[in-house]
Amino acid sequence: MSYGNERDVEVPAVIDFVARHASKSAWRSLLDVGAHGSHATYAPAVRELVSGQRYSAIDKIYDPLTQTIVDEWVTGDVVTRNVLDTGRFDAVTCISVIEHVGIKPWRSDTWREERLLMFFSLLRIARAAVFLTAPFGKGFVTNEYQCVSPEELATWQTIAHLMGFEGTARYYLGDNPQYGPWREVEHVEACRGVAGSPFCVMILELVKP
Repeated sequence: MSYGNERDVEVPAVIDFVARHASKSAWRSLLDVGAHGSHATYAPAVRELVSGQRYSAIDKIYDPLTQTIVDEWVTGDVVTRNVLDTGRFDAVTCISVIEHVGIKPWRSDTWREERLLMFFSLLRIARAAVFLTAPFGKGFVTNEYQCVSPEELATWQTIAHLMGFEGTARYYLGDNPQYGPWREVEHVEACRGVAGSPFCVMILELVKP
C-alpha cells in the first residue's frame, strides 16, 4: 500500500522495529505517542504483533477509531500527563510528531527547549526501546513543522547514550517533496534535506542492551 508521503518509509519501519524486538525482548507494554490517525496506517499491524501485551496510545486529538484498536487511550501529551510515569512502558514509538512541537499551531520562542523536553520524556517513559521518526535537515514550514537539524540529533543521541540507550539513525531521501521515490542515504547526504525538496526522513531506533 502506498500513502503518497513519508508514511511509505515510516510505516514499514515501525512495523519491522516492533516485529524484531517485541518477542525477543519480552515486551509487556508499548506506548504510541501521537497516535491520531494510526488506525489507517500502522496500528492494526502493531496490534497483531503485540497481541497479549498492553498497547497504549496518546495524542492531543481524540481518535475513536484508533481507540478501538489499542487497550488504553490517553488524550494529552507526554510532557504534561502525570499518568505517564517513569519507565511505565517497555517501548515507546513516536512517528512524525516531534517536528511539530513548539511550531504548530504557531512558532514558540522556546520551541527548541520544548522539543528537547519531549525527547527526554520519551526516554524517561521507556524501559527498553524508543522508535522515533521526523523530517531531517534544514528549514521549517510556517505553523507546521521544523526539521530536526544534525546538531539537534547529535544532542538527542548524547542524551540517549547517557540514559543507557544504544542505537543509530537511518535516513531516507525523496527528491520530490515528501513523495519519494525514497532511497536510503548516509548522514552526510541526509544533511541536504530541507523542508521541501529534497525531503529527508530520519528514523531513530534506540534500545537498552
